[in-house]
Amino acid sequence: VQRLIGAPAYEESALIPLVSFPPSGDPVVRHWRLPVETAGPRAPGEPVNLPGAERCFASLLPLAAQLSRRFSAGINLQLFYATESEGLAPHTDLNDSFIIQIAGRKRWWVVDVPAEGVPAHGNAGATLPADARVHDLAPGDVLYKPSQAVHATETLTGPSLSLTASIETRTARD
Repeated sequence: VQRLIGAPAYEESALIPLVSFPPSGDPVVRHWRLPVETAGPRAPGEPVNLPGAERCFASLLPLAAQLSRRFSAGINLQLFYATESEGLAPHTDLNDSFIIQIAGRKRWWVVDVPAEGVPAHGNAGATLPADARVHDLAPGDVLYKPSQAVHATETLTGPSLSLTASIETRTARD
């Protein structure tokens, strides 16, 4: 296969998706090879998300298992990395999440789920209203973010590393 495509070939189970978020444009999916490479693919100005982080770091497996038992649901652990001033534009997510700040300081703007119901666009772009609550997280802080709540982030001091535990539950939309 390597000879045919002119590039290294890896088994799919050895690849981990990495999502980067360019400041202007759609998210970009790239891949890391297991074991985790020390310098993953990342362009300057792009915060990155490593979904399924427990697949890369076995030390996260007990946390994922405990949360899964506690909520009787699947858990997706994601590591978010960003340097100073990087962040994510306003958007929504499909699952409830707990965010644990590990390193650096990160500012979160969060808005309650709208009374008129869940937006039809899923987790695509959203508008952050002026009355958004502001939460500055330092290492050790935890933030709960409900599904469909509009939110945005910016790294205040970096680099920033946070762990998001998304609780994968079925919804009426499912």
